[in-house]
Amino acid sequence: MSKSTTQRSHDVYFIKGEDPVLISSALGTTLKQIVQSNALIENFSIAENELNLALEACQTPPFFDLTRYVIIKEIGLLGSKDISDLLSYLKNPSPSTCLILVSGSGSITPPLLRALKEQNVYIIEAGVPSKRNRRPWFLKKIKESQLRIETAAVEKLEEHLGDDIARLEGILSNLKARYGEKALLSFSEIDPFLGLAGGVGPWELTDAIDRGNPALALEILQRLLNSQKHPLVILTILYRHYSSMLSLEDKGVLTEDEAAKIIGSKSTFTAKKTMLQARKLSKDKIHDAIILLADADADLRGEKGWENQLTLEVLVGRLSAMSR
Repeated sequence: MSKSTTQRSHDVYFIKGEDPVLISSALGTTLKQIVQSNALIENFSIAENELNLALEACQTPPFFDLTRYVIIKEIGLLGSKDISDLLSYLKNPSPSTCLILVSGSGSITPPLLRALKEQNVYIIEAGVPSKRNRRPWFLKKIKESQLRIETAAVEKLEEHLGDDIARLEGILSNLKARYGEKALLSFSEIDPFLGLAGGVGPWELTDAIDRGNPALALEILQRLLNSQKHPLVILTILYRHYSSMLSLEDKGVLTEDEAAKIIGSKSTFTAKKTMLQARKLSKDKIHDAIILLADADADLRGEKGWENQLTLEVLVGRLSAMSR
């Protein structure tokens, strides 16, 4: 249900995020909540150098409606020298205008971000949720779709999408069109709508290798390749992992903070995992892994004439076997 303009509690809304799909969804939801039916909505974009036009519209009283709705997209493209007029408006927004700012690409300048937080601006997070918050986000989106998906299927869906969670709403829309609202769906029923497995974090590859699970490691490798990770980038990820272990292997007993400083990580959790794996492998196996990585580097540059994927699959299989 749309809210009437008299129910609007803020003069300025800020949709924060970079993924265009998630931003579009958040913008659509926001407009449904705050815009009265048939009201005129004016769209402007920083990419089109329309800030002055947008602010002029904000300060012009509406002609036929009680409220003028103005959207300014891509404010992440604004530089520090370009924001003075916008900052002035935020300090004293027009009571007859509802302004919706959308971040988009680029980084919000610190003075603007500070002003958005200090003024009476309603901030809507439209970014990719952290791994810890991903399950509640999934469940919320599924509830909003009015579909019912079995718990086991939700877990598999989350795993399948990985970091590409912006695809979720499109999948839910397709499922709703196919099965209707309130259908109870198993994974076998949603599987045909999923497409390729989404990207994953590079640490998931090193974790699978460290656990000595070649099947899982090869599956994650394929997902990294599918998400356009260059083979040499993947090799660099693996090299850093093993060179970090090598730098810790002969240091004796270390605290997690000391280990983090040595490997150049801000995370003591990562440092602890690296220490434990270094102790598990021993110096000789770490050296063997470095040699395998050097051989793979030569192979990726044409030494054997193998396909890049085959080179990485053989490397990942051998590294996984070392960890057993």
